[in-house]
This record gives sequence, structure tokens and C-alpha cells, in this order.
Amino acid sequence: MKQPLLLLALMLFIAGCSDSSSDSDPSTANAAHAFPPLPTSAADPVTLSGSMSFWMYEGDGGCFGTITDGLAEVWLWVDVDTCGETDYEENQPAKVEVIFSQENQYGPEKMYTITRFL
Repeated sequence: MKQPLLLLALMLFIAGCSDSSSDSDPSTANAAHAFPPLPTSAADPVTLSGSMSFWMYEGDGGCFGTITDGLAEVWLWVDVDTCGETDYEENQPAKVEVIFSQENQYGPEKMYTITRFL
């Protein structure tokens, strides 16, 4: 008898903690947070604003990271001179200008090069 009551209480607790968004159309709610179209070359820089979900200093290899807008995650790289003392905590707000360079592909994912920290 106690197990069904415990299960019911657990279900009510989970339902009470679930996210209840007031937007009826999730595509319009997420549109304000979506990244712009990503660059396809070094000639068309794009500004990305979001949260730095991962950041790592690799010494002479530069810095690697990922930025997210809550929908997508973009892999980033920046040379050691531009990276300098830049550091991000997990999920810290970030704004960077990026380009795409075929020369700067260092992993299995498509990587975008940071040209400026904004």
C-alpha cells in the first residue's frame, strides 16, 4: 500500500519541478537565442553570443572551447597569442567573433577560429 502512494508522491514532485514554459510555440521562443549562420570562410566573420560550455588552454597549441546558444554547440579554436590570458568558467557568458579556416581543423568536429573576444 505504501509503494503506490510513494510512487504517486514522486510523480507529483517531478511534475511540479518540470519546466512549464508560457510560450506555446517553442520555435519562436528559441529563435531569439539561435546562433546566426556560421561562416564558410575567413572572409565572412560572424559574432557568436552564448555560454562557453567548455574551455581549455593547450599551451603552444592555443585554446579550444565550445560555445552554446542553448540549441547548438560550436567548436572553437584560437591561437596562443590571441588567447593570451583569456579563461572561461563552465557556462560563463561569452561573445566572440569567428571565421572558418580549413587550416585550423584539429578534431573530428568542424572548428571555427576565434579572431576576437568581444
